Amino acid sequence: GYSYPSFQFDEGKTLKGLEEVLGKLSAIDPWMQLNFFTRPNERLGGSTPIDALREGKVDDVVSLASGYGEQGAI
Repeated sequence: GYSYPSFQFDEGKTLKGLEEVLGKLSAIDPWMQLNFFTRPNERLGGSTPIDALREGKVDDVVSLASGYGEQGAI
């Protein structure tokens, strides 16, 4: 079977923007993707990407995900 982190759902639906962010993170393994979503990031004012998605900051999280894992990226 499959397991999915519950943080990515809201009222039975995936969070708006989640699929787009996951598309930007497709080159990294699932554990690093989990790390991305759950660690506070200074580019998001100290919020986690998952909290930023819940606040509707999809473009900010997509932008952050685009550079995640690259040397020198925050």
